[in-house]
Amino acid sequence: MARRAGNHLALAAWEHRQALAPTFAAVLAFNLAALLHALAWWSGLLLAPVALAPAVVLAIVQRQHKARGSALAWRIGLAVASTFTAAWLALAATFGPLYGPHAGTLCIVWLLALVGAQTTWPLVRRTH
Repeated sequence: MARRAGNHLALAAWEHRQALAPTFAAVLAFNLAALLHALAWWSGLLLAPVALAPAVVLAIVQRQHKARGSALAWRIGLAVASTFTAAWLALAATFGPLYGPHAGTLCIVWLLALVGAQTTWPLVRRTH
């Protein structure tokens, strides 16, 4: 019975894989942070400078290919989201994804980011 339920859930996830892309990415990032924290907690210190990379890329791209209006808004939004994600991954790899008082502050931040990404994903897919 459990195997049939698992097969049904796997089939449903496979059929809706495009709609669930942010969820899959978030679960992968959570597990990666847990693995990095368990194997080498200092790996978060190596990932910390990576959090600045989206801002640097935005500055370079904006200098070479100027954008205005909605294109600039998309670039800034993606840079902010990427910076937030990289910073969370660095913190979670250093301190652990369940770190923090009262049920893990980083876990709550992860959950809120997941909910935000999953709710905006259908809008982004339909507009572009």
